[in-house]
Amino acid sequence: MILQFFRRLEKPSSYINQFTRHDLSHSWLEQLREELESLEAEKKSKLKELVESCRVDIAKLWEKMYFSQKQREAFHRYYSENYNEELLDDHERILKKLEEEYSQVR
Repeated sequence: MILQFFRRLEKPSSYINQFTRHDLSHSWLEQLREELESLEAEKKSKLKELVESCRVDIAKLWEKMYFSQKQREAFHRYYSENYNEELLDDHERILKKLEEEYSQVR
């Protein structure tokens, strides 16, 4: 989960590497918990930006997979302007599904 936040929030590799060790001490787990809370707060402050980023990726895959306008309109949440976590989750779910489908047909 935390790695997904890093990726979506476009954190640099040097930043991510600080949090990818396998030490399970109480202090390390507490540090990870604090970082996750910080990332969740950042995500909430950037919901529109993150949804728009997903939309760019979704549109690219639609083009690559030759989706018709009707197929695109089936994901009606793509056109929503009510930016919230549920909308972002829906976009990330569709994006993941499209990426999986595209990797199978390539």
